[in-house]
Amino acid sequence: MMHLRVLRQLTAIYAFASLLSFSWGLFIPLYPVMLRSLGATPFLVGAAFAIFNGVSASLRMPFGYIADRRGKEPLILLSGVATCIASLIALLHLTPLGLIAALSALGVATALYYQTTYSLVADLACGGLGRTYGVLNVLSQAGWLIAPLVAGLLLDVEALHAVFLLALTSALIGTCSLKLLYKPMPQGLSNTSADSEDTPSRMSDVVKEVFRVGSLLMVVEALSGLATGFFQPSASAFLNEVLMGAYEDVGVIFTAAGLAMLAAQYPGGVLVDKIGGHMVYALSALVAVPPLILFSQSSDLFPASAFMSLYYFTSGFRWIGGDSMMAQHFPWRLRTVSMGIAWAFWRTGFAIGALSCGFMWETLGIRYTFIASALLLLASSLTTFKVVTSRRAEQGCEARRTLSRQ
Repeated sequence: MMHLRVLRQLTAIYAFASLLSFSWGLFIPLYPVMLRSLGATPFLVGAAFAIFNGVSASLRMPFGYIADRRGKEPLILLSGVATCIASLIALLHLTPLGLIAALSALGVATALYYQTTYSLVADLACGGLGRTYGVLNVLSQAGWLIAPLVAGLLLDVEALHAVFLLALTSALIGTCSLKLLYKPMPQGLSNTSADSEDTPSRMSDVVKEVFRVGSLLMVVEALSGLATGFFQPSASAFLNEVLMGAYEDVGVIFTAAGLAMLAAQYPGGVLVDKIGGHMVYALSALVAVPPLILFSQSSDLFPASAFMSLYYFTSGFRWIGGDSMMAQHFPWRLRTVSMGIAWAFWRTGFAIGALSCGFMWETLGIRYTFIASALLLLASSLTTFKVVTSRRAEQGCEARRTLSRQ
């Protein structure tokens, strides 16, 4: 009976994640192209992503703190509401500033959603954490997969309003379905409530405890965010403006890349359950460097799409490795807020990277943004290997202390 209840809860979350990801997939991958079509400069494109990530980063920690104390489900529902608001803003104000405002509202949605949802799914996980995250990522990524293709087709016929109307519809259906289908676990049946009394009550104490346990992971997340910030704002524009791909072609390339990322999710989860999230992240970040370098040097659409798909395939392993690494590294009582702080570092890195991307794009050229992204991923991989070494040393010391007490 308990297993069926948990399965029903997870199914409701999976459905919501799929619909919300579809909405975000209509927005984010082709957002630079949308802004450029309305006359935005490369620097304004970078600034838009910087604002988006700045908003998301600034709210991660307080939202995580609230979720650990007041419950995760209301915040997940609010992420769907914020996505509806973002879509409405874009529909009503179809200008560069209007789209930047919509992207800012989307930043609030991501701050409400990510650490809260992944922490709740970890609480509910019946089997291996990696496999459970693998299923979540596969089903949510399915929504992201076809959205860029749909957006590209609509942009080709100059139906930008339809993109945001579809995003609004998807987010609204997802939010309503979660509200109707998800039934919170009674407090007495929760398998995580036993540790709640050990949780520091003040936010400052919580933050100190998080940094004591995982300060190097914050560095890893910041470097990863920087790498994505250099890549995300310029990738679709590189394919469209430099390699002369049509909007529809760019949408197809992002869909193919998303399919490659999707293919890595469940195998990545199995690998996490075997060698741990830390090692999966470190190895996949290292392997992502060559495809990024080759993508930056592409002079034709076909090889660029192949290298981009390979990069996204490694990103699938890196994504699930990073999510699992956070859930495995921190105790349950700190899980949501620690994920919030870590992903705030990621978003801050993304914001700085996006601004730097716009500057580098205008001064050195767009190809250098991908080289910078590759070097930052290399640094994040090496830092994660350092975390693995430190953890093993701490576990060895603890084992020796246990033996000496016996």
